[in-house]
Amino acid sequence: MFSEGLAITVDGTFESVRGSLARYEGGQAFPVFKSESGGDVGVASARVAYIESAPADGDQRPAGP
Repeated sequence: MFSEGLAITVDGTFESVRGSLARYEGGQAFPVFKSESGGDVGVASARVAYIESAPADGDQRPAGP
């Protein structure tokens, strides 16, 4: 979830997404993830408000701080 309220769903584990974003703390780069539909999406790491895990059934729940 971005600070402006936009949500993007990517294909990856919570730990891998968190690790990728942490490498780019400060927003100087755009880590690239696979979107839910299989395309590439670049994420502006400085604008990410939080990340959460989305179970396979589509219900979202917080996955970590």
